[in-house]
Amino acid sequence: MNRKQTLDLLRKYDIRPTRSLGQNFLVDESVVVDIGKLAELGSDDLVVEIGAGVGGLTEHLARRAGAVCALEIDAHVLPALRAVLHGFSNCTIIHADALQVNLTDLVAAWPGQVKVVANLPYYITTPLIKKILIELPGCSALILMLQKEAADRILAPPMRRAYGPVAVLTACFGTASRKLKVPADAFFPRPNIDSVIIQVVRADQQFSIADWEEFHLFLERCFAHRRKTLANSLKNAGLSADQLLNLPAALARLELDPDVRADHLTHEQLAALYALLTIEL
Repeated sequence: MNRKQTLDLLRKYDIRPTRSLGQNFLVDESVVVDIGKLAELGSDDLVVEIGAGVGGLTEHLARRAGAVCALEIDAHVLPALRAVLHGFSNCTIIHADALQVNLTDLVAAWPGQVKVVANLPYYITTPLIKKILIELPGCSALILMLQKEAADRILAPPMRRAYGPVAVLTACFGTASRKLKVPADAFFPRPNIDSVIIQVVRADQQFSIADWEEFHLFLERCFAHRRKTLANSLKNAGLSADQLLNLPAALARLELDPDVRADHLTHEQLAALYALLTIEL
């Protein structure tokens, strides 16, 4: 769907972009095509699209995937979205806040691969990415369009200011890379800054993490007090007494300095430390 088609649709259904929802509709067909190529869709794929809007991208995905679950929070755009997707029996529109949807249950019955495609508004980018990684660790790929600052947090390496729980979760999930810059003119209304598209591909040999939600909580505790040592941060953030007792031995087994800070550790080291602290040493 190009700019003219999108603007005509907005006028027809009297849709005014909602600033509080961070609504910026994608109106550049070439970007839609690029996203489709990055997703590498086939008939065995279920796509979970977060923020379907008026369906410009959704329609493109539906032509290539086995099924699409299109999540959209804004009731005002639903009539237009339903009209655009009327001829696609493989599309399910879900009117809901993606943060409140159980993504695990949503895809449980699908026998093939699951992929996530999303144009994420800035104000919920980090919570949504964490939710996707925690609830869909078996997802084969994520194609995310987001603002540069949010992408920096996802792709940050150790010892960088942006490095934190979401970067560690992403790295444990698979390989993340920045693929395309999307100019502000590709959207209506035009945002103040450009966006980027990142691709996250699930690792063939993914880390064996029994409970991704608990692992995320552990990471939040590790980075809760960034300027403190890892041990002090975990203690102040409420790590259990038994795990605190085992922490020195776990650090020693991994040949880590007892005064190391969380932001100096790689995702491999943090995952290994979590594993040691959740089994009997």
